[in-house]
Amino acid sequence: MKTRNYSNIFVTTTGMVLLSLLFIGLFIGCGAQKVQITKEKESAAYYKFGLAYLNENPPKTHNAYIEFIKAVEADSKNGEAYYALGHLYFLRQEYAKSIDAFKKTLKITPNFSAASNYMGQAMEMEGREEEAIISYQEATNNSQYDTPQLPHWNLARLYKKQKQYAKALSELQEVRRVEPKNSVVLHEIGDIYKKIGTPARARPLYEEAAQISPNDHQAHYVLASFYLQEGLLLEAANAFKKVIQLSPESDEAKKSKEQLGVMNGGS
Repeated sequence: MKTRNYSNIFVTTTGMVLLSLLFIGLFIGCGAQKVQITKEKESAAYYKFGLAYLNENPPKTHNAYIEFIKAVEADSKNGEAYYALGHLYFLRQEYAKSIDAFKKTLKITPNFSAASNYMGQAMEMEGREEEAIISYQEATNNSQYDTPQLPHWNLARLYKKQKQYAKALSELQEVRRVEPKNSVVLHEIGDIYKKIGTPARARPLYEEAAQISPNDHQAHYVLASFYLQEGLLLEAANAFKKVIQLSPESDEAKKSKEQLGVMNGGS
């Protein structure tokens, strides 16, 4: 009489059970993965529909909003959709919701510097300036940010508002490094030099701005006003005349004519 080896039967049976469970697990895993891929594709489609509505003329912001909501409902990891929602909330002046949407974007994509920069603007609108500064600083930390001058510009604005002129100047120099031919940046740096009592350092900046933008009557008006403040009357008169020549109907031209009249003794 043969003795059955129950231990071998147990091992074989156990192995079959484990193998079956493994196949079931793989099947469930593949199914879950397919569901996730489907959700991601669905979310991406909603996001594209939303962008299409935003690109219409005029933009259909409400329709876009609905599509972006659908996008994050389909896939809660769609950071771009959250960023788009943050943009729409900002436009609707719902700044708290805008900040929340940008925070979700950054949780999904920590190096999304545009979201950090935009969130800083929303915080500013809520009067949360110190938090805005932190958000702008975080935006500047990403070396791959394609428009790094934007958070530096926003930091400069805030520091200037807070009369932290050294910090504002440092941030503006960063903007200038990226946009060396930006006359507005040159004017801002010149303005800070004037505020800290070094107008001599402002003069070449105003002159450079006028050279960079020879047909910009506003740049020449800023230069003319600076010359006048510094008592450089001949230079001021020439610059005011340039303003009138470039844009005779502008407000700056009107003011330039008034200044020239005063300088000529009211004649």
